[in-house]
Amino acid sequence: MKRGAIFYFSGTGNTEMVVQLVKAALNTHDIQTKVYKIDDMSATLSSIQWDTYQYIGFAYPVHALNAPKLVLDFIDQLPEFGTNSNSKFVFTFRTAGDPFAQGGSTKLIRKRLSTKGLKVTQERLFIMPANVMMHFPPSLVKQLYLIAQQKAGDFALEISTQRTNLQKNSLSVTWFSAIFSTMESWGAKWVGKSYGVNKDCDLCGLCVRQCPTQNISISSEDKKVKFAKNCIICMRCIYVCPKRAIHSRGFRFFELKRGYDIRSTIRQLLGDPSIPADFLSSATKGFFKRYAKYAGLIPT
Repeated sequence: MKRGAIFYFSGTGNTEMVVQLVKAALNTHDIQTKVYKIDDMSATLSSIQWDTYQYIGFAYPVHALNAPKLVLDFIDQLPEFGTNSNSKFVFTFRTAGDPFAQGGSTKLIRKRLSTKGLKVTQERLFIMPANVMMHFPPSLVKQLYLIAQQKAGDFALEISTQRTNLQKNSLSVTWFSAIFSTMESWGAKWVGKSYGVNKDCDLCGLCVRQCPTQNISISSEDKKVKFAKNCIICMRCIYVCPKRAIHSRGFRFFELKRGYDIRSTIRQLLGDPSIPADFLSSATKGFFKRYAKYAGLIPT
C-alpha cells in the first residue's frame, strides 16, 4: 500500500470537511493517507518522515484569490526536497464559497512549492457553502456537499493514476490574485485589531485556544480579551464562540447572523430526506449560474 499525507488549514470547517472526503477517496485507491493540521504543526514539522510519503497534498481555503498567509508561511518552513522530490506526487486543492475566477491563480502557491523542490501535478477547486456575507439555502448547502463528495472521488482517481491536471491561469488573473492577496494580508491586520467582545463574553478562553495565529489573548491585569495584528480573517473565533460575543467593529456586515457550523449543518441535512439537493440545475440563471457551471450542469 502506498502512503500519502495532506497538510491543511481550515478556518471554519469547509476545507477540513473536503480533506476528509479526499482522504477517504484516496484510501479506496490503496493510498493510506494521513492528515496534518498546519496550525498545529509549528513544534512537530521537523519530525515528519517525508521519505515515507509518495503522495503529498496541501489544502486551504481561498483568501483573496490565494492561499492564506498562514499556509504560505508554512510552505516557507518546509525542508528542501532536492532530488527526493522526484519520487513525490504533489497535489493541491482549495475550497471557496464562490467559483469566481476559479478561486484565483494557482501559479502563486505552485511557485512557492517549487522553491522547495516540489512540483505540483494536480490541482482542484471545491466550492462549499459561503461562511461570510450570505447564508446559502439548505438545498444548495446539501447539493454542494454531495458534489464535493463526487469531485473528491474523481480527484483521488486522478491522483492515484498520477495524472497531470493543472488549472490554466491567465496572466491577468495571476496579477490580480497577487495584488488582491497582498492587499488582504495587509488589511487583515487592521480588521483583526477592530475585533472586540460584548458583555456576553465570559472569558472562557476558547477563542484564544482556537485562533490559528495566536492573535487573541486575555490580559492577566484587567481580564480583558485582546486582539493583535496577526489576524488572517478566517472567521473561526467569531463562529466558535459559544456566546456569539465576538464581533468586528466596522466589518460586522461580513458575519453571518446565524453563525456558521458546517459540520452539524451537513449532518442534519444528510439525515433529512425532505430537503432535496436540487437547487442547481441546467436552468439556473443569475448569481448562481456559475455554481451550476462548476457542478457541470451547464456547459462552460
